Amino acid sequence: MIRFHDNNNHVGRIKVVKDIMLMFYWVGVTEVAKAWINKCEFCQNRVLPETKKPLVQFCFVYGCESSSSIYPELSFHRFPEDKDIRQRWLSVAQRDESSLRSNSFLCSKHFEPSCFTLSDEVRLTLSPGAVPTIVPETGQEDQVPSEEDFLFSHSLEDPFSKSSSPPPSPMGLQEHQYCLQDPEPTETELKRRFLNESSFKVFNHIARYLSHRILPMQNRKGISSLKRMTNRFALKGE
Repeated sequence: MIRFHDNNNHVGRIKVVKDIMLMFYWVGVTEVAKAWINKCEFCQNRVLPETKKPLVQFCFVYGCESSSSIYPELSFHRFPEDKDIRQRWLSVAQRDESSLRSNSFLCSKHFEPSCFTLSDEVRLTLSPGAVPTIVPETGQEDQVPSEEDFLFSHSLEDPFSKSSSPPPSPMGLQEHQYCLQDPEPTETELKRRFLNESSFKVFNHIARYLSHRILPMQNRKGISSLKRMTNRFALKGE
């Protein structure tokens, strides 16, 4: 144990057992290694660095795209345990009880300023029993392509080329009159740029559904296609 643990940078139990079993047959080596490491003063007093990244929090309100990574100035609040108040939260979020998860949050954009109080640490905290009242404005979102278009296309750009048209040419702005104008992008370049941006939206919808079970604002056919497409993907690290 001194050789494989103490003189080996005080590695963990799994590494110690693996190295020992490569050279020796030792019945009960796992329990011996565990007991040895628990009695090791160096291991017990060692402070491990914090490597776990904070999880990104998404707003659960239907049509709200807020997240803690994009809007760090917002606060995100878990659903209350009180059934009546929770139903009022769900009503504003336009969700049902079955869609709730342990990582479901509402961002502070949906609460009135009067719902927050200033704590002793000079921080705004959500008052107990606060109810959200601000509902986001819903607009027409880009439609998700059908599953058949997505699967049988030759590239990611094909599904969007059927229903999307390239955006209008951006107006060129000059800082000074003597500045040279950038060359106007061709129609092919505009189309390729637009299609690449659109293809990422599908993967964003898939990733958001896999991690938080939040669906985009789509019709029933589009939602069904998106759910079937998620069966062919998995989040890395889960």
